[in-house]
Amino acid sequence: MDLESALDQLRQAQGSRGHWKEAAKKAYQFVAGDQWAPEDRQVMEDKMRPVVTFNRIAPIVDAIVGHEVTNRQSVRYIPRQLGQEQVNELLNAAAQWVRDECNADGEEGDAFTDCVISGEGWTETRVSYDEDLDGRIVIERIDPMEMTPDPSSTKKNFMDARWICRSRIIPRARAVELWPDGDFASVNREDGATNPVDVISAAFYHEDSGAGGREYNQDTVQLHDFQWWELEPVYRVMMKDIGPDRLSILSQAFGDEKTTLMPSESGLITFTEEQWSAVKDLLGGVTALKQKRRAFWRMYFSGESLLEKKRTPTGSDFSYKAITAKRDFYKRQWYGIVRGMMDPQLWSNKFMSSMLEIIATSGKGGVIAEVDAFENPRQAENDWADPARIIYATNGSIAAGKIMPRPVSQAPQNMQALMAYSNQSLNEVAGVNPAVMGFSQAMDVSGALEARRQSAGLAILSYLFDALRRYRKEHGVLLMNMIRKYIPPGRLVKLTDATGSRYVPLVYRKDVELYDVIVDETPSSPNVKERTWDTFIALAPHLPPAFLSPQTLMPLLEYSPFPAALVQKWQAAAQPPPPQVQQAQQQAQQQAQQLEMRQKQADVAATEADAAYKHAQAQHLASTGQVAQETLAGDQAKAHAEVVKAQAAVAKAQAELAAAQTKARLGTETAVHQARAAQANALADQLKAHTEIISKLSGV
Repeated sequence: MDLESALDQLRQAQGSRGHWKEAAKKAYQFVAGDQWAPEDRQVMEDKMRPVVTFNRIAPIVDAIVGHEVTNRQSVRYIPRQLGQEQVNELLNAAAQWVRDECNADGEEGDAFTDCVISGEGWTETRVSYDEDLDGRIVIERIDPMEMTPDPSSTKKNFMDARWICRSRIIPRARAVELWPDGDFASVNREDGATNPVDVISAAFYHEDSGAGGREYNQDTVQLHDFQWWELEPVYRVMMKDIGPDRLSILSQAFGDEKTTLMPSESGLITFTEEQWSAVKDLLGGVTALKQKRRAFWRMYFSGESLLEKKRTPTGSDFSYKAITAKRDFYKRQWYGIVRGMMDPQLWSNKFMSSMLEIIATSGKGGVIAEVDAFENPRQAENDWADPARIIYATNGSIAAGKIMPRPVSQAPQNMQALMAYSNQSLNEVAGVNPAVMGFSQAMDVSGALEARRQSAGLAILSYLFDALRRYRKEHGVLLMNMIRKYIPPGRLVKLTDATGSRYVPLVYRKDVELYDVIVDETPSSPNVKERTWDTFIALAPHLPPAFLSPQTLMPLLEYSPFPAALVQKWQAAAQPPPPQVQQAQQQAQQQAQQLEMRQKQADVAATEADAAYKHAQAQHLASTGQVAQETLAGDQAKAHAEVVKAQAAVAKAQAELAAAQTKARLGTETAVHQARAAQANALADQLKAHTEIISKLSGV
């Protein structure tokens, strides 16, 4: 697209866009409390009538925006490749670090506020080198009045827009800093009818563009940032058809562009038209599939002077992202909730002003009396308001009805009912019930019922939060591409996990290119934490003890009401010790078991020695004939039983030592180890049984 085509697109879009900007400006004025039309205000002031404004729109807008603040969502990246589920940890940490550095939550909250009020909220994601010379990704809110999207777009968040333009007025000195050799068109409202370029900027002008207006300067210029996409041809070949030899040559030829040679999930390598022209001779005989994909471009111009033309920051997406509210199908525009609340708010103000005027101009006390009703009319006027004085009337004047109270002017019938209806209609047309605003006056104040009422009220506003969720998903893709392109590997990013917060170098996996963007509720949201924790407390008494293990409870602490620093300390304490500590503990355990085994062996040796001594003594007694043959047999059987028992103890101790050594070496108790331990125990039981039999025989 050239400059002339961009100017034509802008001129065609300014008609409908101008009407939207006027409606949006009026919506912002109503939220700010400026709810009277200038001509109505002038009439009221000329007649010295009270101009009253009770702003009921702003609290409703604040309630909706506050719900977004307390229920914010986060974006997570999950790789599509099998076996690579853990490589997204650093990418998620980098995305969170980028958002924290530029206060993205606050900027997106402001954009959501714009969406609620005017129907559109905009953000820009760019790379700034002002504060960080290495580059810093910045996400900031953009004034919707500066944006002009493709008028043919019909999808939410302008997802199907072919072009987007931002038009803003900046000081000339600032423009010269960016483009020293540029030719800039000055902003001059006086010659707007003769200059065709000023027709574009006319819809951007505001009534406050004079002295005291935003960014007003005696020497200002208008700058347009026009972004669009067009289809460009690409060529795709199968990696297996290239062969290792030619692939090695291509790797050397591309150099820093080796990522181009990374195949897709289907095994295809993609070349641009320029790259294909350079390598098609080398790849002779290889069949190439020609396709087209979107290429995003941007151009800066002022007036009819082109300043710069280049690719967008990622080359695959717009740098501007929108949040849209309700669709006006006929006008092909988007509007917020303030549009429906303007009339009820306006009539409520007018009814209140009229009632105040009636009260101010109507009689408040006083009498109507005939001339001869009082003996001293002058004295009666002075004493009428003094309750301690006596007012003397002429004889018969009261009975004759010569004195009567002055009638009080009454407000028109049903005026108060109309004003109450206007106030009530504000919430009804917006779809915000009192429970959403925290003003519920129901007799049943149970938390569960109040939560259901809030949920039912927010269901009416689901179109707003659906657009916000869609925005987070679209922006998540844009941010991921910005991180991979502008944050080099090795740069330190903040990583927060169960062990605490620390800075780690960023590492990319070149074999992981595709990610799924998941929008989920973040544990930092107060409402999410409260709901999750309350649900867990209610279920905890009914859970099995095995479920309440440290591995299960540690992740739940992120949703607890405890301070984040305390939760991190608990999680760090529950983490397993480092491998060095575990190895030292295992060595100490093995040494203790070896000492115990040696002690048992010493005990067995002592027992065997004692048994041998008794056996020798028995033989000596038998040879001398001092002991009967039955006694000798009993002693021999008893000695043999003790020997067998000692052997059983040795076998059992050896089996326990073998099992302990195997468990310490492998770190876990497998089925094979359990089988070996069971065999050892069975052998010990058999020896024990034999010992008991021998003992019984000895007692016979």
